[in-house]
Amino acid sequence: LPRLLALLDPDVGRGVRLAAAVVWERFAELPLSGVYRPLVQRLAHESDPAVVARLAAAVGRLGAARRDTADPLCDALERTSGAGLAHTQTLLALADWRLPPGTIYPWIGMDPSSRAEKIGR
Repeated sequence: LPRLLALLDPDVGRGVRLAAAVVWERFAELPLSGVYRPLVQRLAHESDPAVVARLAAAVGRLGAARRDTADPLCDALERTSGAGLAHTQTLLALADWRLPPGTIYPWIGMDPSSRAEKIGR
């Protein structure tokens, strides 16, 4: 785990950081201890929106039972504003933190008229 954290260092290339963030997102399903805070710190210092989105998903999953998870996720959402897909993925990470995973995804993908019709039903 320390080596995987080291791959998120800002001096490491973007592609490697993105791959490491994806691995962290998958590892977040495991009962890991002692990695939440270091991962939140890496998230706070990450500048690439794609990496931010993947780290936000990992932090949301690792911090599922923590109230203090809202702050890093909201900060990540603000920092990915205007970044298209990365912003949407970060929004999903924030939603999945408090809702069952995948609950909000179908709503984001709908066009406004379909969304209005479904809400009406």
